Amino acid sequence: METKEKIVTEAITFITTRGTNAFSYKDISKEIGIKTSSIHYYFPTKNDLIVAVLEHIIQKNKEDRKRNNYSNMKSALRGYIDEHVLIREQNKVSVIAALAADINTLEPQIKAILNNYIEEEIDYLAQILNKGEKENLFVYKATPRIQALMILTNLLAISRISMITKEIYFEDVARQIIIDIELI
Repeated sequence: METKEKIVTEAITFITTRGTNAFSYKDISKEIGIKTSSIHYYFPTKNDLIVAVLEHIIQKNKEDRKRNNYSNMKSALRGYIDEHVLIREQNKVSVIAALAADINTLEPQIKAILNNYIEEEIDYLAQILNKGEKENLFVYKATPRIQALMILTNLLAISRISMITKEIYFEDVARQIIIDIELI
């Protein structure tokens, strides 16, 4: 892995475990064994680093989803929820949840990228729900987009709450999301 990739990967870890405001270039340099000046070479500002993190996550999600190419929409929905379960099992929150917690301190450029990312996530889920409904796999009362937003907000909120309570509410909520919309 190249130095630039190591920096982005370590930044993702810090963002998803501590938040954007609770780590510095010095923290990253200690973890990967480079000087802070090397980080500044690739990312002159923390804003530049956070943009790179978002771009990396967005690209990785697109590649993973293209590769997974689920055979049915139940598998696609479960796969999406499993992505969030895995993040939580690693004692982390998603990048969206982490950045949302720091929204008031983020630069406008990051807010715009984050907004686009959230819209892509909602669109992806809405497509799954819409196709699943047409295939008589899912039933729900809202529009696919609103239902997708409800799923995403539930996953993001419960990831934060379960970090505080240390309870296993996350898995319970994740299971309930599926139970609430799947036809048996």
